[in-house]
Order: sequence, then structure tokens, then C-alpha cells
Amino acid sequence: MTHQERTSKIRKEITESYKALKSKYPLLKYQNAIGLSIFLLCVGLSLLMGYLWYIDVVPAWSLIVVNAFLFGVLHELEHDLIHYMYFKGNKAIHNVMLFSVWILRPLTLNPWFRRTLHLHHHRFSGTYMISKKEELPMVKNGH
Repeated sequence: MTHQERTSKIRKEITESYKALKSKYPLLKYQNAIGLSIFLLCVGLSLLMGYLWYIDVVPAWSLIVVNAFLFGVLHELEHDLIHYMYFKGNKAIHNVMLFSVWILRPLTLNPWFRRTLHLHHHRFSGTYMISKKEELPMVKNGH
């Protein structure tokens, strides 16, 4: 079996299992709303924590710990956006969310550029086309 055939088979199995999961859990048909809610909740809580720190209600260490968690969640949301898991049919909202996560984490690569690298990583990881030495610097930043 060629790499292309294996990849096609894996992609088909993932799609089928995802459809089965969505039929088993009807809540997942609201995936866009769930993703947007997670995004807004993380941004809102981060802003609230910043304000509470500013008015001296919470100590700096708690702001750091809570924001580390929230920005970790936003990183995972960005990863899902890179895979077009939210708002695939609405490019405006999709791109606003990608842009917002990028601005909130300014030391990261442009997510549209990271998408190209990341999807290349998925396409060729473990094949003769890409070695581990080439792959690791490309997929830094958690994935």
C-alpha cells in the first residue's frame, strides 16, 4: 500500500468515525457555536483577570496561572481552526478568530503560514519526504 493510499484510508476512517460521533452526540451539530463560545469565554476571562489584577483584587501569580491555562485553550482552538474545524463555510468569522488568537499570542507565527506548515507535516510525517530533523522546527509551538 502506498503512502497516498494509506493516507486516503486514514482520512476516510477519521471522517466516518467523526460522523458516527456527531450522530451519537447531537450537541456536536453546534460545533461552530461551541468553538466561538470557548473563544469568547477565554478572551473574556483573560480580560476580566487583567482588570482584577489592575484594580488589585487578584495577585499577579494568579493572573499568570489563569492566563497560561486560557491561552493554552486558545492555542488548541487555533489548532482546530488550522484544521478548519470551525466556520469552514464562513471565512470571515473563521479568519477573525484566527487573527484574534494570533494577536493575543503575538510571539507566534502567522497562523495562515503555520497552516501550510502544519498540514504539510500531516501529509508527509514519517515518510521519506521529510525527516525528523526537518519536521521538528516546522511544527514547533505545540504541534
